[in-house]
Amino acid sequence: MDTKSLRYFVQVVRSKSFSKAATELRIAQPAISRQVQKLEHELGTQLLHRHGKGVELTKAGFMLMERAEAVLSLLEQTRDHIAGGNELAVGNVVLGLPPMAGAQLAPPIVEYYRRTWPQIALHLLEGGSNSLHEWILDRRIDLAVLHNPVPLDDLDIEPILYENTVLVGPGRKAHGSLPRIGASISVGEMSDLPLIMPALPHANRRLLENAAAQFGVHLNFKTEVDSIGLIKAMIRYGLGFTVATYSSVQKDVALGEMQAYPIDKPPLVSTLAIVRRREMRGSWLTNELAATVRRTLSDLIGAGEWKGGQMHRHGDVE
Repeated sequence: MDTKSLRYFVQVVRSKSFSKAATELRIAQPAISRQVQKLEHELGTQLLHRHGKGVELTKAGFMLMERAEAVLSLLEQTRDHIAGGNELAVGNVVLGLPPMAGAQLAPPIVEYYRRTWPQIALHLLEGGSNSLHEWILDRRIDLAVLHNPVPLDDLDIEPILYENTVLVGPGRKAHGSLPRIGASISVGEMSDLPLIMPALPHANRRLLENAAAQFGVHLNFKTEVDSIGLIKAMIRYGLGFTVATYSSVQKDVALGEMQAYPIDKPPLVSTLAIVRRREMRGSWLTNELAATVRRTLSDLIGAGEWKGGQMHRHGDVE
């Protein structure tokens, strides 16, 4: 088992296709096929299910993928450290974060960098989904954490978390008189609710409108507000409802200032992803930052501080 075979295997899995992997690696497809077959022969088991739409991991392939990525990452870091010496621990890196997720991620990430990489200047920028997309493409930021990012050819998108969104309403002591909500609600039952949402192309707005269009539901967007803080204030006051991930309102719910209702028929699943320009995948600084984001998110979920989310695992269907 050599690093070339592992590298080709990992690229095929990431691309979900032998032909796409060949394009990414700029080599002939038969060469990749031979290397993957060589791995399967050495391990004595099938690693990939091949079908007309691409490939899927077998159980053995899933196990190898986890270890192959770790081995290749370690080899790359070792090579970079030896070649670059201590200079790799010096530099500037810019992270873009959405408001609510950023409020949870930023403190532990900054604490980690102060302790582990004191000579790296970490800059943080907060923005909505549209702004973060623009800043990545304009090279204003190196890495972004985004909900439901728009797939573009220039971007490398790595899903890290799946969350079910919820309908969010005011607490029991709020002003106003709003419709009563049961234990859960469907998208169709939202048609009569006064909704307070950001304008398009905000990620949650796109997610909700796509589901409504699929089921032929006309929604009542009573007020458009492009500020999470203002939306929360209006919800607390009793002026309407919004749709958000549970993690973004779990503290408000715990304080009794808001109520959250599961959405079913269909459940609206929001994907949180790490996004960067494709040419940044070889950057040690951005790779280290991406690893820190993944680790921080996993720690928050484990500590119960980010409820309602499930970490992405290799082999998950996107």
